[in-house]
Amino acid sequence: MHLSELDHAIAITQAVSHWRAPPASDAGTGLAAGVKLAQVEHHQLDWDHLLRPVWGQVARLEDQAYAALEACEARAAQFEQAKTTKRLAQHLAAWERLTAEAQVKVDRYDQFRQLATQIDAEFGLIEPQTGDVRDPQQGTENLRQVGCQLQNWAGGIYTKLSGYLVNLAAGWFSYIPVLAQALQPLETRWGKPALQAVCRLWQCEADAKRHPRTWPERQQLQRQWEAHLDAAVAVLGLDYLSQVWAEATQVLERAWRGSMLAECVNSLLRPRLQGRKHTDQGCLELFRFLHNVHPFQRGKRAGHSPAQLVGLEGPDDPFTLLNLQPKVSI
Repeated sequence: MHLSELDHAIAITQAVSHWRAPPASDAGTGLAAGVKLAQVEHHQLDWDHLLRPVWGQVARLEDQAYAALEACEARAAQFEQAKTTKRLAQHLAAWERLTAEAQVKVDRYDQFRQLATQIDAEFGLIEPQTGDVRDPQQGTENLRQVGCQLQNWAGGIYTKLSGYLVNLAAGWFSYIPVLAQALQPLETRWGKPALQAVCRLWQCEADAKRHPRTWPERQQLQRQWEAHLDAAVAVLGLDYLSQVWAEATQVLERAWRGSMLAECVNSLLRPRLQGRKHTDQGCLELFRFLHNVHPFQRGKRAGHSPAQLVGLEGPDDPFTLLNLQPKVSI
């Protein structure tokens, strides 16, 4: 390896080791105040707090549409069984009313699912057409446009989502400058076309993992993946592709996009607080200590504690940090 290549490798290693995804939380004022007090420069809003209600509403509208269609089928069956003219007229009038209601519900489901798909498409880190990191201004504008459309929809859930999208859209893209900076050493070393090809390939695989896909959708994603792979091989060759892939993946997969920090800790802490009549700062400090030194039991972080994941190594028995006697093997 030439000296220049070694320098690039060192720069990349340093950039990756210092790269941390911005903390994510909901739009609560308490968490925002905590982030400000901690002097965290970049604070992104948690995509889970947007996508969960969006796709939850899609599921509810789908259930309502199917229920309305089943009601139409049931009334049609009753019409077939009717014998008198009066009963036939009653069932026909009811079937026509139910059909009109079902059409409204099906149309509403189709329209909202299309908007949900537009929102969900902004979740990706990489522009699939170019391989560049997403443009935060364009992503913010896209979300705000969907929010403006939802302002005309009647219902509390639509008012809530519209408010999120119109007023908070920029918060879901605050990680973009940090990610672009973390990828810059890779672009300098391997060139922009090479990094774009690998990033497109990574985003294609990430999209395939996110949602259950229909067979045509899986085929389309497979064709896209093959095209991105061919483009990456054409630029880098097989010898360097695996190396660039490993370096780019290490950066991209650190941009955790789910519920993090206070959201995850709160889900663990809340059941314990509910079982106590009162708590104090000492209890919270002990909980924080136990959470930070306890290794995860499953998932891709299994065997590592939150402290280890941020580079803090402790003793084999972390309780000695509390001035307790070490465990004795029997």
